[in-house]
Amino acid sequence: MLKRFRKGAGEFIGYSISILFLTIFYIIILNSLILNNAENVMEECILSVGRQVVICDSLEQAQERVQDAAEYYLERETRVIDHSSIQATVDYAPGYESKDHVWKKGKFIQVTVTADVHGFTQWFKKPKTVRCIMMIENGGESS
Repeated sequence: MLKRFRKGAGEFIGYSISILFLTIFYIIILNSLILNNAENVMEECILSVGRQVVICDSLEQAQERVQDAAEYYLERETRVIDHSSIQATVDYAPGYESKDHVWKKGKFIQVTVTADVHGFTQWFKKPKTVRCIMMIENGGESS
């Protein structure tokens, strides 16, 4: 019995090592799929959040609304996105000088959402940031 075991021990070790590498490869592929899905969800979220922000009357009102809207839209991704790490901000788009920082119809704003996304294991946890530049639709004056 031991003689037959010694004869096939090399194949057993080879199969064990190859299964280990295939499992690691499988985990990496699953992790990349999970991270890609989370990034797509965050991109959909930022478009929805941006649509809610551009109709605000002022930058202060937009800053109050953006965090709640981002948490609401990312609520369904509880397994992948860490809710305590969601940060959403709104500011004037890059390129405007400080004297041009006026909430006015036709100006551009930048909406940013950042959240920690973890994949199949905790080793792959990293922050993802998604940005979107949108035009203000409501300049504070009543229609």
